[in-house]
Amino acid sequence: MSLLRTKIQLPPLRAQHIQRERLLRHVLNSAEPHSRLTLVSAPAGFGKSSCLIEWAHQLRTAGTWVAWYALDERDNDPARFGAYLLGAFQGASSKFQPTDSDLKQAGLQETIQHILNVADELATQTMLMLDDYHLITEPQIHAAVGFMTEYLPETCGLSSGRVPIRPCSSPDCAHSA
Repeated sequence: MSLLRTKIQLPPLRAQHIQRERLLRHVLNSAEPHSRLTLVSAPAGFGKSSCLIEWAHQLRTAGTWVAWYALDERDNDPARFGAYLLGAFQGASSKFQPTDSDLKQAGLQETIQHILNVADELATQTMLMLDDYHLITEPQIHAAVGFMTEYLPETCGLSSGRVPIRPCSSPDCAHSA
């Protein structure tokens, strides 16, 4: 499957970008250093995506690997979701490149396990940003993202611009902004 790179590349800050300092400060204060999950929730048009983009650029400047994935309705296919998710992590670091050629044909669960295993081996902070996750309705994907959230290593976090991620049972997953 050929991936559309603009879905998994962190968008640049636009020249006309309006800094949302108060909102970003709120997100930064809510996202404790070892939080596994940060949810940014607000009505449509209130700047959730802009906030995530600005936060991701700050994280990247600070040395965090940022895996960006801009979702749309077509990403409800588990195979497509898994391919783009892996592509997003590979965009953050080539260390997520699978050494096993079978992973290219692997299911979503195996792809997530690969990502989690690689992230666990690395000492680098990594953040997955899922923009427009609310467009995902496929239960298998919700379950897989819930599993991923549950088993994220200490150095890894997940952030979303909408709430429908199934929260994990760990107290580390209870942060929202």
